Amino acid sequence: MDDRDLLRQSPTWFEVMTAGLSDAKWRERPAEGQWSALEVVRHMLDIETDVYGLRVRRLARGEQTDFTGGPGFDADRWATERRYNEADPKAALADFRREREATLAALAGDVDLTRHWRSGTMEGDLRTLLARFANHDAIHIGQLAKIRRGIRAY
Repeated sequence: MDDRDLLRQSPTWFEVMTAGLSDAKWRERPAEGQWSALEVVRHMLDIETDVYGLRVRRLARGEQTDFTGGPGFDADRWATERRYNEADPKAALADFRREREATLAALAGDVDLTRHWRSGTMEGDLRTLLARFANHDAIHIGQLAKIRRGIRAY
């Protein structure tokens, strides 16, 4: 499976992994210090719009290759500051799907997967960035499965 295949399938996986959750279960944290399903989905949306998705879009279109000095990223801080657990679950899923589709559209056609990027001390080509992005998706799909077990949503 190509990394783009996983990126394409991820919105559906997130919908499947959250299907049937009541509003309370969407917001329930399985344990102290762990995220709710809603916080995971909102995190994915922000990663799409502000981190990986943004970088992939700009790199694929040849608009930017150096992402050093961008906004600092602290997932837990964003979850609190951006009030993830207060969002509308259905809107968060729909927004994630829409933004992911825009990222995939930027990858359509003849895109140079060898285009080089850097961000501080990290660097690679678009292919390696897509691998990191897909790995991030896989981690959070697994996290949703653990959350469902933790909140007894099966």
